[in-house]
Amino acid sequence: MEITGFDIFRDAEGHPLVYGMNGESAIRVWTPTTKQELIDILRRATHALDVPAIAPPDQPLPIPLPPNPFDVEIREAGRKWYATLDGGSQFKVGTDVSYLNRRGLMLVGDKSAGVYNPSDYDDLFGFWAYFIAPTAECESRGSFNCLNSYDRAKFTFGFLQYAAHVCQGDFVKYFCQLLETDEAQAYFPDLRTDGQHIYQTGDPDRRLTSNNGSDNKDLMAYLNQTDTSVDRREVMNAAKFVHWVSHSEVHRAIMVECGVTHFKAKMKTLARQHGLDQAPDYVCCVVADIRHQGRAKIRTINRALSRGNTWEEKYRSVVELTSRYAERVATLKAQIAKYRERGIFGTRKYSRALGDFV
Repeated sequence: MEITGFDIFRDAEGHPLVYGMNGESAIRVWTPTTKQELIDILRRATHALDVPAIAPPDQPLPIPLPPNPFDVEIREAGRKWYATLDGGSQFKVGTDVSYLNRRGLMLVGDKSAGVYNPSDYDDLFGFWAYFIAPTAECESRGSFNCLNSYDRAKFTFGFLQYAAHVCQGDFVKYFCQLLETDEAQAYFPDLRTDGQHIYQTGDPDRRLTSNNGSDNKDLMAYLNQTDTSVDRREVMNAAKFVHWVSHSEVHRAIMVECGVTHFKAKMKTLARQHGLDQAPDYVCCVVADIRHQGRAKIRTINRALSRGNTWEEKYRSVVELTSRYAERVATLKAQIAKYRERGIFGTRKYSRALGDFV
């Protein structure tokens, strides 16, 4: 009997199944174990049968959680590091790079974990899903698995680059939410959270996060022991984050939710500090991006805003701040222009009273 088409299903444990169909009858089944194997099967099958190609899932296939914590194996090849979890498919963790007097891992522009698309999240977060998108493009090209362990934060991760050193900052809040999920024990069985702090379990448990305004030195050391070389703990912890975000829709959703929550809270402060009540969304986006990266201080931003009489003039003045970051400024301008052309930016103003765009 001839195969005339294909369907993709998942079994009870989430594994993909590719059925070769004749009418409504399945006459052959393939069981790929990785996304690449799935793509290869579909590519070969559709080419041989001259039928329309079936698009593979946009995100990597979910990996069923093991009954015990993942066994992480790492491998160095030149200046690149790779890992496998429980003998699964090998994946890239990052490249060993130097920055000033520090060394660490960098993973940027890698799309294996998927790329942030605000339309995937507008049902949950509305306009805010788009508001954070230009900064995500500037920070990581939208890559969910973007990694940096070579600067003073010692560990920065995600599409908005959450940094581990900030006391009660975005990384801590994001990691706390991850540790509250059922998936956490497969990756970090020695950590727990009370919703505000992160603890390493033991006798007694040791708190890794700070609450007095200082850096999270213990958390930073847990994730990355030294900033003068790439150490095995650093690679293994990075591998866990890269693998987790690549195979967990829950992980990616938490990452996005934390980003939206952070920017919504920050806008309340920015509106007061920079006079942004009733400011257009695209002006607010520029100011939020500048403050997120930290490339200009409050006084400098306000001076730029004061040079314009209209909001359009204020935008042109403030967006060009800090020529040192010309590439980021160009990316930011292009992203804002794209969303203005689509009618997503340019139709809302920020209300301090409501703490939202209207």
